[in-house]
Amino acid sequence: MGLVLATTDLRGIAVALGKTRWPWYLLAQITMISYIGLIVCRWRYLLKLQGIIYPFQKVFLIYNAGSLAGAVTPGRLGDFARLIYFRQENHSIISVTLSIILDRFLDLFILTVIGMAAIFFLPLPKLFRDGVLGLVPISLLLVIGFCLLAWRTWNWDWLRSVLVKMVPLKFRPQVDQGLLGVQDAVRPFLSWRLSWPLILTILGWAMNFLAAYFIARALNLHLGLLQVGACLALTTLFTLIPISIAGIGTREVSLIFLFSLLGMKQEQALAFSCLLLGLVVTHGLIGWLSLTLQPPCEPRVAHCPK
Repeated sequence: MGLVLATTDLRGIAVALGKTRWPWYLLAQITMISYIGLIVCRWRYLLKLQGIIYPFQKVFLIYNAGSLAGAVTPGRLGDFARLIYFRQENHSIISVTLSIILDRFLDLFILTVIGMAAIFFLPLPKLFRDGVLGLVPISLLLVIGFCLLAWRTWNWDWLRSVLVKMVPLKFRPQVDQGLLGVQDAVRPFLSWRLSWPLILTILGWAMNFLAAYFIARALNLHLGLLQVGACLALTTLFTLIPISIAGIGTREVSLIFLFSLLGMKQEQALAFSCLLLGLVVTHGLIGWLSLTLQPPCEPRVAHCPK
């Protein structure tokens, strides 16, 4: 990030931000909050499939408190901090962990699909375009293989037996018991009911792309919704690389590159990134408020806030 700022006209960024049309940016913030509501509904439904039924308010607070931890850790690994809220409950930690993994996987799946489709909306270099197209058949084979493995439950038994044989003899009973717990936790997700979280993921990212489009309108950038969505999808994938906090640095580098393909200046890309970071800060503030209203219980505290 320091290297980016050292090679940028900071006055140009200030000028671009000074011309921001703030009603459009306020609309982007409101749209972002709608996105948060949709993804909270998604995780609440995934928990419900595991037999964990919480009111929307409690799930909202836990999810956003975990998102605060995710925002300040590389690659959003801090999202798993949500598990802290379940350590005093009688629910299976395996089930909660799988719900968080699937919650993240749905985002990654949709972003990957959109990222592959981005080659039709961005004038990407031939080498980059060929690389993305080469990933398509590989991804399809992996998805088909996973679906076949998941659909046939006898394969889970075979896979479990193979994994158990790979650990020392004295640990095999514990490992086998743990894998049985994973198998039981996975089964509720292997049905048509998973289509609803997928729909919520699509709607949520549509709201996210719309918020980014409103930012482009606020900065008077001549970009269409599809172009903004393609840039945001690829940029978000880059920020998942665990080398920075809150995507700072990786987001700016990727936006500078992608915006340059669309004829935008570096200062415009950084101004867009600043306002995009403002959405992240808003989500962080919601997470801080959620953490204040729903703090995790200490291990020896018998009563937790409901």
